[in-house]
Amino acid sequence: MKKKRYGIQIDDTGDLAVGTSIETGDTLAQNEYILMLAQPGELKENPLVGAGMADMVGSAGTADIKRRVRDAFKADGLLIKEFEMGRNGAIVRLEADYR
Repeated sequence: MKKKRYGIQIDDTGDLAVGTSIETGDTLAQNEYILMLAQPGELKENPLVGAGMADMVGSAGTADIKRRVRDAFKADGLLIKEFEMGRNGAIVRLEADYR
């Protein structure tokens, strides 16, 4: 498993996942989620990362959404293998992994 894919996990509310201790494991899906929602400048350790998807709902075309997601993922070291969006702008399929 690639080093960047392993780390502290968050739960469905965005809080740290805590059982008897802080949970660790595969973080790829949560990293993708955070990158899509984060605004550029919001992540202190890498201020250029973030697709800002919440701002684009109902206002951006699929090409713009795809570009912003690809740019955010690339800046974090993720390589998108498949990316498909529906006509309504919903992400139908997204497969990516760290290089």
